[in-house]
Amino acid sequence: MYKRQRARSARSMPKVPSAVMAVIRGCLLGMIFTLSTILLFALLLKIGLFGEGAIPVVNQILKIAGICIAAIFSVRGQQTGRMWLRGGIGGTCYIACGVLLFSLIEGDFSPSWLLVSDLGMGLVAGTIIGFILQKLKK
Repeated sequence: MYKRQRARSARSMPKVPSAVMAVIRGCLLGMIFTLSTILLFALLLKIGLFGEGAIPVVNQILKIAGICIAAIFSVRGQQTGRMWLRGGIGGTCYIACGVLLFSLIEGDFSPSWLLVSDLGMGLVAGTIIGFILQKLKK
């Protein structure tokens, strides 16, 4: 009797579309990459291999790399069509999740034009990665 109830409840649960799961997976992998490289960079700063002037440059490089990873894993597994769209959504979601995560860490959320420009960068870079991967699949 219990197995039948469990089977019914498993069937009645709504399934999340694979595109949504791919974007979530891409965002999470991009976040893991970003957090681990930030920790590595902080260690290198503490050792003294880099000066404080390198922080803005490395910050932008890590954002672009995280967007690329999020877009690649958002598109991965898709056979045809609109890979650019998934890449753009993955890059934008990565930036949004990053802003939320670092706002939680800092304890302050202050929306600004910088946030809008970062979201635009996520959209554009993710879309470009999606286009490139779509052309490579052909």
